Amino acid sequence: MDKYKWIAEKGKCSQEDLIATAVEYCAEDAIYIAMHIDRPEIGQAVSDRVSQISVDNLMELRIFNSDWEFFATRSRCGEEFKWRVTSDKELETQDYIVRYQAIDLNKVKSMRNGNELQISDQVKRAKVMSYIAYDEFGMAKAVDNRVCGFVE
Repeated sequence: MDKYKWIAEKGKCSQEDLIATAVEYCAEDAIYIAMHIDRPEIGQAVSDRVSQISVDNLMELRIFNSDWEFFATRSRCGEEFKWRVTSDKELETQDYIVRYQAIDLNKVKSMRNGNELQISDQVKRAKVMSYIAYDEFGMAKAVDNRVCGFVE
């Protein structure tokens, strides 16, 4: 069992194997955010679209819906990716807090970057789940986050 109960799965994979791993988590109701060195990319997380993501300059990849998130990251290009899947199914309310972060959606910039996810003008915030761990003295600390979706 993992140290943190919200981690359902975790692993490492090479740059070449990342997309095959990520495609396993594609779903009709999921969204992906790919953070490349030079640009962000966002879209519906369907396997045809995710399989086209270029990994050469990719630093982070998130595929998420309201119930779970696949998150892969690395600190430098050329290194392997570390990934984890989070799930809230077995959590109690003291294990997390829900935060809403303001987002700036610039349609012109988004279209110029080739992003294909159409987000309503009413969307103003991202819903983020922050997972809490407690030290030996009972002090709480947010140690992990996942994106759950977008809200008005």
